[in-house]
Amino acid sequence: MVSGYALVLVALITLLLFVLNRKKKTNVPGPPFLQGLKEFSRSVKSNKLHVLAAKWADKYGDLVSVNAVISKVVFINSPALARKLLSDPSTRDISNDRPPTYLGKVFLNGYKDIITAPHGKEHSQRRKLFHNVLKFYGEGVQGFENLMTNTSKHLCERLAKYTGNTPLVTEISGYIGWVVGLLLKGKDVAQEDIESMQKYIGIGNEAFILENEIFLESIPYIAQVPGFRLNELVKGFEKVDKEIDVRFLTSVRETFKKGEKTGIITDLLEQQNQLDKKGNFADMSDEIVLCLVKNIIAAANLTTAGTLSALILLIIENPKIQERIYAEICEVIGDNPPSFDHKRLMPYTEAVILETLRYCTVTPFLLPHYAREDIDFKGSFIPKGTFLLLNAWYFHRREDLWDKPWTFNPDRFLDANGQLLSTEHPTRQNLLAFGTGKRACPGESFARLRIFFILVTLVQQFRFLPPVGAELPSTNPENWETKSVMAPHDYTCRLERRSAAEAGI
Repeated sequence: MVSGYALVLVALITLLLFVLNRKKKTNVPGPPFLQGLKEFSRSVKSNKLHVLAAKWADKYGDLVSVNAVISKVVFINSPALARKLLSDPSTRDISNDRPPTYLGKVFLNGYKDIITAPHGKEHSQRRKLFHNVLKFYGEGVQGFENLMTNTSKHLCERLAKYTGNTPLVTEISGYIGWVVGLLLKGKDVAQEDIESMQKYIGIGNEAFILENEIFLESIPYIAQVPGFRLNELVKGFEKVDKEIDVRFLTSVRETFKKGEKTGIITDLLEQQNQLDKKGNFADMSDEIVLCLVKNIIAAANLTTAGTLSALILLIIENPKIQERIYAEICEVIGDNPPSFDHKRLMPYTEAVILETLRYCTVTPFLLPHYAREDIDFKGSFIPKGTFLLLNAWYFHRREDLWDKPWTFNPDRFLDANGQLLSTEHPTRQNLLAFGTGKRACPGESFARLRIFFILVTLVQQFRFLPPVGAELPSTNPENWETKSVMAPHDYTCRLERRSAAEAGI
């Protein structure tokens, strides 16, 4: 009976929201109301909204509107329009908010983070502090490189112990988690910390998919109704969220009190001390420290693991691409450990990474934006409170922007001389894997460096081959598992040590 009452109440609230939402209408084209609502609801439930949005983009154009009753949504289906909307002085201050979310409101202490927080002074200040502690300049880059060099040796040693099919996806996910743990806590990180992070990511990846967020934000009491899957997920997330609080702040504070600086968290606490001396403790409160740490845990693990899982699957299925990467490694690096300085000398490897970001688009809509006020944009009216979804899944596959977009082809990012296209080249401008404007991902350099280093280290040491007695998942992203991040289904593969292979042993 509880579930029945809940559904009736959902219907009543939906009707009320529909009446309220009729006050202002957009002139952006889109499907008729009932048809759009029906198709939207089905696609959200099956986690295939990106597929439906691509169909609507082909039919209605670069901007598509749908009234989903609970919210109004506009899909931006052109990278040029996305850059214009989010970066132009006339619209950037009202198009760079985030929509309200249950995750941000309940588990990120009322949006005291970077990812879910509304655009404004506090958000900009947090981004600046975040960049300061990441230290992606000078000695900070060198320290990160040393960390990657040392930990990658252990990864290769682990992988070399397998004699048959190797659970590569599991190993890489665990490795990325360990690196993130070391960055956050330094030498004090423990296996229990990594396990807590993995639980946090795993439950969050399922709990806060779009369908669940829509219900949780609109009707938050659903999370408390026994018998609902959402109730189980939210309870599980509450438990692991508290574990993260203890393991990544309470325990680290004791280290910090001893005068030790071991990682990003102690750097955040140092920033907190400095601000406190100026009477600005609220700018880096414990709540903010924890929220920034949780942003790093989620973003640094999910997208990197998904991208690398897809990339390695693609080079197993395209061995010529794999061998071209290896040939470039031999020419530029030889038998030496890779370094970040090598990155600019390896245009083909960089092109493979860029093409992976395009072809896979592991976050089909990137992160949603939100209209803070009514927006008049290139003759279109977008009402206040509209969800703005950057349809990267579609515009990374537009046939008028990409030649044979469903073909994995790294050469599209190289010029006639085999050099990487400049960032201002139209092809590079059509790639928006990390967003654009004021809300572009602040960890883009961090992510791309990690992907480069892991890929080069692994291909330098191993040849990746199909598994024996098992099948690889599809390389077509349309068939991949879609949660908060889209990635291939788990798979195994065979590894052949390069040293033995090249010697003909």
